[in-house]
Amino acid sequence: MSDKKKPIGSILLKHRAVSSRQLAEALRNQRPGDPPLVSKLTEQGVIPEQIALKALSEQSGCPGIDLAQVVIRAADLSLVPRQLAERHCLLPVLVKGNRMFVAMADPADGRVLQELEMVTAKKAFPYISLKSHLRKVIDTAYDAVAEGKSHYVGPKCS
Repeated sequence: MSDKKKPIGSILLKHRAVSSRQLAEALRNQRPGDPPLVSKLTEQGVIPEQIALKALSEQSGCPGIDLAQVVIRAADLSLVPRQLAERHCLLPVLVKGNRMFVAMADPADGRVLQELEMVTAKKAFPYISLKSHLRKVIDTAYDAVAEGKSHYVGPKCS
């Protein structure tokens, strides 16, 4: 993961996911407290989620994960307390042995990865995900487990 991140807008322009005009308008309308730029553009339908994930992956140097295409076991979710998942915007998506694959809004945050590894006693492998989508899936997945379901099933898995 690079110390000097390329601006997400530049990456989106390079891939022709947005026009200069669309990017300038989105940046002009960006306010403190708004979702991150790429999440906002995805929510507005300007760019598809797959393109957003590719851009985030390129920016972060971390693989992207589409949470609409995952099935998460309740047992895997139970390893990470909901409060921790919500506070750091992360979600365990798969546990294999002593490894945990985790969707994160900020996979470069080493302190969060260390905290996660201490809490779970697993080695964490980060994947980047859209922050806005991740927040929704955290709620849905943990609610499903609280209701006694054995899995969270992404909407594109059926």
